[in-house]
Amino acid sequence: MDGVPKELDLPTFQRVMADGEKLERIGSYRKAIEAYTTALEAVCPNGPMEDPVGRVCLCSRSRCYLQIGDHEAALKDAEAALKDDKTFIKGIFAKAEALYFKGDFEFSLVFYHRGNKLRSELQEFRLGIQKAREAIINAVGSPEACALEVPAEPVDTRTQSAIVKANTQRRTNRTQGNLQQTQRGEGSGKADKTVKQLLGDLYSDRQYLEDLLSEPWAGESNPDMAQLVSDGISYLDTRADFWRQQKPIYAREHESKLRMTKKATTTLKASDTQRSTAGSAKATTVSVPLSAIEEKLDSGDCTGAIKQAKEWLARADDPSTTAALHWAIGTAYLDLDDVDNALKHHTQAVALARSKGVEKAVLGRCLGGAGRAHARAGNNADALKLYNEKLPLTTEPAELAWLHHEIGRALIDAGEKAKALEHAEKCAEAAVDATSTQWRLNAAVLLGQAHVANDDHNAATTAFLKAKDLAAELDDAAVTVSIDTALAKLEITV
Repeated sequence: MDGVPKELDLPTFQRVMADGEKLERIGSYRKAIEAYTTALEAVCPNGPMEDPVGRVCLCSRSRCYLQIGDHEAALKDAEAALKDDKTFIKGIFAKAEALYFKGDFEFSLVFYHRGNKLRSELQEFRLGIQKAREAIINAVGSPEACALEVPAEPVDTRTQSAIVKANTQRRTNRTQGNLQQTQRGEGSGKADKTVKQLLGDLYSDRQYLEDLLSEPWAGESNPDMAQLVSDGISYLDTRADFWRQQKPIYAREHESKLRMTKKATTTLKASDTQRSTAGSAKATTVSVPLSAIEEKLDSGDCTGAIKQAKEWLARADDPSTTAALHWAIGTAYLDLDDVDNALKHHTQAVALARSKGVEKAVLGRCLGGAGRAHARAGNNADALKLYNEKLPLTTEPAELAWLHHEIGRALIDAGEKAKALEHAEKCAEAAVDATSTQWRLNAAVLLGQAHVANDDHNAATTAFLKAKDLAAELDDAAVTVSIDTALAKLEITV
């Protein structure tokens, strides 16, 4: 009976897969790996590629392996997920991440680009491209700083041997020099704000080790112990250097914005009458699951998002969180084509976001939502006012491309042709900075429309032809048909 294929155990898979996801969310990565392994055995008894969900499970397990530092196992799972389908988007991202965490930044960049080409709308690949590029520059320097001179004569092997020996000695001196530098007061610049941010809780350990080296016993009488302490400092410095590459400053700022506007929970202060003692109420925290609400929006469950957001709205007393909830409700209503209710909640969101102490990123998001609602209602003047207020608050290339696109469309509808062309050109510039083929396509179409509005049919034809090439690259047949129609109208007009 060994040759008979085993049957899939879907009930077990669904149960264990859910357990694995829950364990991963709470940070129990080793237990999550065990759960994902059991899920794979249940759904893919004849091999992980027997069923498509097996590939998804492999990517989830790969993600957990990265969290515990087993980069080889993470890469192995990612490659297995891509074995039968080289375009499997989750597998491509998993492999890019595994290569990145291994320190193979150049190869990770290749796969980030590959994923971005297939799914340019996914921000994970754009951020991956940026962080991989910066990691490469941090590791080897910019191309200008790394110009290599080709010797006129072949290099003698003895010279090469001497160079290798010198490099080895240099690395040894660097490690041994930690003790001398600390005792002389040198190298203290590393223990700055950036290193503290990179090391986190380990920063206090590094300070403790430095204090140990400054003690009288850390001299010639205890060279072995002093060397161990120095090695510990070297290890922490090495990890700090890698983490500086692994999560550059711009990536940290971007994640900080996401945590502020899309964080899983936002803490709110509320009176806790059940715990009040001696006539005074104690403060407690209420977790508002903003990310769960936005997941409903992303999945199309607008009614569920509205219901959940309104339930939390009654308990929220923080302007930032209340604004975010109104934004979510307004966005859901807009997706349901209920423009009146969308305008109502987006207007409230903007009013709250303008309160003192609310982060600019929250205000920018609410302004964008309100602008969309007014544009849908045909209130171009109000939409433009809100978009222009949001403009100086926006720095992310992809968001800038979207914003200039919306402004350009509204200006065309308002008959302001010259300004529309200006924003269409800025949209194209931002799309290039965002390395997004999708936004380059959107910008090219908008440029064509702006040139048509300005009666420049030759420039419009050029823009539409470029858009057609980009649509073909994205394999977007519907857009190609629309562009062909626009080109046909131009030929008739000419």
